[in-house]
Amino acid sequence: MTRFLALSDRLVRALSVLCLLVAGLTIMAMMVHICLDVLIRSTAATPLIGTLEIVSNYYMVAVCFLPLTALVYRMDQPFVEVFTRKLPARAISRLDSAANFLAFLTFLSIALSSGLYAMQQTRKGEFLDLVYFDLPIWPTRWVAAIGFLAASVAALHVLITSARTAMASPTAQD
Repeated sequence: MTRFLALSDRLVRALSVLCLLVAGLTIMAMMVHICLDVLIRSTAATPLIGTLEIVSNYYMVAVCFLPLTALVYRMDQPFVEVFTRKLPARAISRLDSAANFLAFLTFLSIALSSGLYAMQQTRKGEFLDLVYFDLPIWPTRWVAAIGFLAASVAALHVLITSARTAMASPTAQD
């Protein structure tokens, strides 16, 4: 079991790094695109056609959904301990396990739902009609589905790891 957890940890960490890398590269591409639009707008008095649509339908989708994996893996999501800080360690451990399980189910259900939606839009060939060309936006539907699927994998890993740690800790037998 320990070998499985070590392998799982390496794989989920690699997935997390990959998602962050793609999101970071996307931010850089978005920055270059917007700067180029501003430069062309100020020198040639004409905008780059579709900048707003590309930024909002391509770049922002990747930047918003791909880093979820790293947040879940590193357990960087916000925790509010107002009601739980005085509970015994065992109760906190159980609540954390329940929250991790709910996070896994939530991310997985959103991934499945957005995957089905992405499939529908792919079949339709969803696009935005810009002035001079059609911008296909169905590929970005898959980015959201992949982001939530990767987050669900990370949530499952955190759930298994935290449950294993809770069972092995001496306070678990209280």
